[in-house]
Amino acid sequence: MEGVRSSQPSVSADRVTMAVWYWPLPPSALPVMAKRDESGDLEPYDKYNAPILWAIWEAMYAWVDDGVPMPRAPRITRDQGASDGIARDQHGNALGGLRTPWVDVPDARYVARISPGNPLAAGMRRFTDAEMQAWYGTRGEYERRVRVHVDGMIRDRFLLPEDVEVFG
Repeated sequence: MEGVRSSQPSVSADRVTMAVWYWPLPPSALPVMAKRDESGDLEPYDKYNAPILWAIWEAMYAWVDDGVPMPRAPRITRDQGASDGIARDQHGNALGGLRTPWVDVPDARYVARISPGNPLAAGMRRFTDAEMQAWYGTRGEYERRVRVHVDGMIRDRFLLPEDVEVFG
């Protein structure tokens, strides 16, 4: 799964028919138990995505009950020359889609699968301390950028304020 697709919801005669999002993250909203890949370079994905799903669920209630439009996110950026057809940033992470702090303010390169036997076992290669310092300077600056991004997700209704602590 490349992510969750963002599109304009279809509404016909006061009836909601579809809304989907692209989400440039591994297919599981909850961490899947997995081992490191055979090379040892990648470790299991450790981010907790459920709060995003909770916010989308709340947005669906607001949409169906009160007519509040669903939040929108751009589609995943395609690259026909890439082996998986997805454009990537300088860190190797997917471009476009619903952006999380760990994709826009990354501390790792994320991959959709690290185990041929388990398509839900996503992985990542953490950046070294030297890479983190080169990109962010200090840990405080990294954390500030993450917080700015989280605040944007709350503003855009992709995260509920009460879930910030669970999300981080």
